[in-house]
Formats: sequence, structure tokens, C-alpha cells
Amino acid sequence: GTSSSASISELTPREDTGMSLMCTVFTTDQHPFYIVAADDAWLDTWGFESSEAIGKPISILNGKGFDPAAGKELFARFLQASTKLTRCINVTKDGRRLSHD
Repeated sequence: GTSSSASISELTPREDTGMSLMCTVFTTDQHPFYIVAADDAWLDTWGFESSEAIGKPISILNGKGFDPAAGKELFARFLQASTKLTRCINVTKDGRRLSHD
């Protein structure tokens, strides 16, 4: 089952064009973090229709080249660092490179 609680993830993506926007996705608060809501900016940024994302785990973002070991290492370093700024480079559903802090 899924939890009724939700967490919020806000990203400020910057595509290779240098554009910047704020987008928001809400997930359940326990693994596998099912998507319960996403604004149009999030859907547009990642290339999903609402029907493709709502009810799916956030892992739908784990596309080609996803390395779970690298993600775990990044998260461990993030927890240990005195500065909490991390930049991730992802690939959208349609193959665009996207970086976000």
C-alpha cells in the first residue's frame, strides 16, 4: 500500500539552454515514493503526461544509464558534507540532458 502522507521535492532545473524554472512533485513518504501529484512544470520538464506519472514510483525518472550505486554514494556524501548543495545531471524521458541543484 501507499502512505497517505506526502513529501515535496522542488527542483530548479537548468537545461543546456540556461533556462531556469521551479517545478514540484509530491510523493508518498515511504519507499517506493509513489507520485501523488505533480505540477505542469514538473511534467513538462521531465516529459511525462499526468496519466503516465500519477500513481507510479518516482523511479520512473531512472532511465537509461541509471546507476543506483552512484546515487547511494552521492546521497551518503550529501549527508556528510557541511555544505548541502548537490547538482545532478539527468536525462528526461525524451533524452534531453537536464541539470538541477
